[in-house]
Amino acid sequence: LFLHVAYERGIDREEQIARWYERRKDALLLLALRQTAVKDQVEIEPEAVRKLYDERPELFTAPEEVTLQEIMVQTREDAVEIKARIEAGEDMGALADEYTLRTAGKGAQGTFHIHAFEQAFYPELIDVVRSVEVGKLYGPLAVTAQAAQVVGPEAMPRGGEYYSVFKVLKSNFGSAPEPFDTAVKRARALLKRAEESRLADAFLMGLRRDYEDRVVVYEDRLEAVLLQ
Repeated sequence: LFLHVAYERGIDREEQIARWYERRKDALLLLALRQTAVKDQVEIEPEAVRKLYDERPELFTAPEEVTLQEIMVQTREDAVEIKARIEAGEDMGALADEYTLRTAGKGAQGTFHIHAFEQAFYPELIDVVRSVEVGKLYGPLAVTAQAAQVVGPEAMPRGGEYYSVFKVLKSNFGSAPEPFDTAVKRARALLKRAEESRLADAFLMGLRRDYEDRVVVYEDRLEAVLLQ
């Protein structure tokens, strides 16, 4: 129905739409040409799959992440006092909501997730959590935080050094790659995609070489296209 109305009103003949349609059609034709060039040409050997799995374990390992419960405060003395209150039986989540200065855990009982690639934002925590026990209370740990990571006027003007009392709730730091039997399908797909891309690029380069002497660039038309 919508297409019928568009054609009826001549929208398909508007200059801007017509140019977009031609570019889109050319792109789809090029994609089809690439796919035709590599169709049924790629066969991945089991040995290659195993080699990829053995040599690139990071491709088959879940991104490292950790779930923490933390209370970050301004001074070591405050951190020592809060840790003592937790060890005496007070609820850490309630204390976190009241006292933590870290934006990420405020209002969430001090709980938040961090990933290994966030090392620049949580340098001290990420270094430490690699070797601690899940569920055990740690601290005070001197940590640095940027202004945007800190709640309230304590963040002004640029963040600084704080003290953290924390426990790891869940972590997959140091975990092994998924078993080969479950990774084999993805490993084969990665190799197949890479080889298809290589063959398609080689095919297009061959076309350029074969037709190079037939290609003429009209500068005025090129400039008009670039200005569109």
